[in-house]
Amino acid sequence: MPLIKFHVLKGRNPREIDRLLDVAHRAMVSAFEVPDRDRYQILTEHEPSHFKALDTGLDLPRTNKFLLLEVISRPRSRAEKLVFYETLCRSLERECDMSGSDLMVSFVQNGDEDWSFGHGRAQFLTGELWRGALQSDSCGFRSLEEQAPQGPSSARLFGRRSYTNNGVWN
Repeated sequence: MPLIKFHVLKGRNPREIDRLLDVAHRAMVSAFEVPDRDRYQILTEHEPSHFKALDTGLDLPRTNKFLLLEVISRPRSRAEKLVFYETLCRSLERECDMSGSDLMVSFVQNGDEDWSFGHGRAQFLTGELWRGALQSDSCGFRSLEEQAPQGPSSARLFGRRSYTNNGVWN
């Protein structure tokens, strides 16, 4: 998490698409300090007649390499977003031969209750993402009481948490 949606014009080859996805993922990991395995990306290719992206009056030249990126995420700070924009732009210029004028990014913010990664549960709310993988019954279910974080931090279950480098949510 975040979920990143890529909108591009048809015409890129599989290698270019892989590079584009990899570059964006590295920028996201760097800017938001999320785990490397936190990767959710969808790329949609559009016919030119079905994809219009002008420059909002900024005189930005657009080419057939234009990328519209939608980032759906829990709240991120202004500083984190600015780092992401800059890191992504520079990396795309360097590694994908894209001009900075061909990149448009939009954030859609949501909350912990808006994510379920499987088993019909909201893992940010149940605490599964804070405590790591859970042991479960044969159907993959545990009661919310069993899944809730224990100790002093459990009172902050619905508050904003961040992931640390040692793999612990705080």
